[in-house]
Amino acid sequence: MQLGGSAEGVALLFCGGMTELRWRCGWLLGVVLLALPVRGVAQTGTAPLLDDVLTKMHEHFDDYLAHVPNLYADEHVVSSLGGETRGDERSSTSTETDSLFRLKRSEKPGEEKILSETRLIKSVDHRPPPEGEPLSGPVLLNGVFSYATSFFSVELKRCYDYKLVTGRKLSGRPVLTLEYAMKPIVPRGGCPVHEPHSGRVFLEPESLEVLRMEQKRPHHELTDLMNKPMLRRLIHEGETGNWEWSIDYAPVELDGKTFWMPKTIFSNMSTNNVPMVHWGFLATYKNYHLMTSHSTILPVE
Repeated sequence: MQLGGSAEGVALLFCGGMTELRWRCGWLLGVVLLALPVRGVAQTGTAPLLDDVLTKMHEHFDDYLAHVPNLYADEHVVSSLGGETRGDERSSTSTETDSLFRLKRSEKPGEEKILSETRLIKSVDHRPPPEGEPLSGPVLLNGVFSYATSFFSVELKRCYDYKLVTGRKLSGRPVLTLEYAMKPIVPRGGCPVHEPHSGRVFLEPESLEVLRMEQKRPHHELTDLMNKPMLRRLIHEGETGNWEWSIDYAPVELDGKTFWMPKTIFSNMSTNNVPMVHWGFLATYKNYHLMTSHSTILPVE
């Protein structure tokens, strides 16, 4: 799956097997996440214009793609899956996974802005993962730090209705809110997501950094999930689901620069049909640090 140029280039994973503690998993659901670098803008004392906000958000992300260094982070994911089987039997499971998350820039010429993500599983439910055995938990996530600002640009006003709202607060601090919703009729191709969705982002008023991002997709397509053994008995052919997710950000200093990186990621999905099935996760990230190698030259005796 190509990550470049698509807001659906991030996904939840339904995990299968593991090789040397590195999990290779099949795509389950698109999740759009972003991490943006810090750039100040002048405080004018007046409400900003919509096009100015969209332009600045797009500039932030372009700068992020160009400058975010290769990094590691500690990732903790609590995932859950529950519902009823076709025989009306209730089924539920949950998993806690601790991993070393890695974000790495492509080294291929011309692909420097393509970011790849891998993780080394350190523990599953507080126990070392057994080598060569499939993960029993319901979901993990992949594609966390790529391309979410494809939802926000002046060019995409053909796809979205945007609305700026002032006077709101987030955790007690003043914010600028940008609401967005997919237009009822959109041009064929060229829009980040093909299914109806809406959401909002909370911005720091002066720098226009993203503090929190939210999105809802009331009729998310679940067709691909029929290929996943753990969900095959829980959902039906042609089903859609209600999907809601959110991301909170915090500033992180890396290589002498400050970037706004995901701090917590929440996702919840449920089928629209009865009996209802629901699954989701809460992920937290901390201890961001550079992916570097160190060497020491010892003195000659």
